[in-house]
Amino acid sequence: IQQCTDIHELMNKYISKGLRDLGLHAPEPQGAFYNYPNFDAHREAMAKAGVNTSKDLADVLLKDYALATLPGTAFGADPEVLTLRLSGCDYDGTEALKAYQDGAKLDEAFIEKYAPRVKAAVGTFGAFVADVNEKAEAA
Repeated sequence: IQQCTDIHELMNKYISKGLRDLGLHAPEPQGAFYNYPNFDAHREAMAKAGVNTSKDLADVLLKDYALATLPGTAFGADPEVLTLRLSGCDYDGTEALKAYQDGAKLDEAFIEKYAPRVKAAVGTFGAFVADVNEKAEAA
């Protein structure tokens, strides 16, 4: 159980750091397998793109960026709170666990090799934030 927890912790810390690097409020998860970032820092730019609620945000990410997320409203947040719930479990857990048990170090190289979709998702969030801000500046 501890080894699985270590792997999940790596993934979720990687996600939260990647989101913070985009200027989002993304606290590191404490004992859970989910991230709960807040996109309020980009509220004005997102409003210009028609994103005003967490459901709008989740819908745009799914439709335009192929990122499946859950809106904060699904967990009790007010609709205008721009939060999402994200899972860091988009990888083959059996393969990752075996690699860790065989001595693989839990670092970014581990994520690149055993959780490439997690790494790609963080990059896709970066593309979304860049696109929203670019569109807002052009408007």
